[in-house]
Amino acid sequence: LENLKFEKKVHDVVESTINDYYIEKFGTPMIINDKGEQEPFQAFAATTTDVLLRKVTGMINGHRTYEVPLSVKGEWDFDKLVNFASQVKGYARILYELHESREGIYDVIIRSINSIDARTASVTNLPIGLIEELKYKLLEFPDTKDIYFDITPKPPATIEYV
Repeated sequence: LENLKFEKKVHDVVESTINDYYIEKFGTPMIINDKGEQEPFQAFAATTTDVLLRKVTGMINGHRTYEVPLSVKGEWDFDKLVNFASQVKGYARILYELHESREGIYDVIIRSINSIDARTASVTNLPIGLIEELKYKLLEFPDTKDIYFDITPKPPATIEYV
């Protein structure tokens, strides 16, 4: 029950911050991008404990899979990271590490995707400044431990984080 309360709070922060960004930049909470996708189609936060040890649903070689995610860190280069996540073998989910901590209880995964019909989805190219703003807002909650941005398109990932 505590996790549900926490997940609702962090989800609301992620959803409202991204919503506010789109309203400020485009005058609307979503746009139709140059690929014809709704952007963002969905933006949310998922929470868990020990995310790198928890299996998550994805698709590998056309088959549903249930594997642990891979975490990457380093310089933020959206195109390189998403390209890597699209092509890496053996993982259906790649998470970019935004914050690592010994404090807190729950890991937070930020997910924002674009789609036409939910059969496929691309990762929303949010500015790193907005992602950093999300990180700092999430760190205001004492229960926040590690924070990741899911950089995986569908496929190989699913839209939801389960």
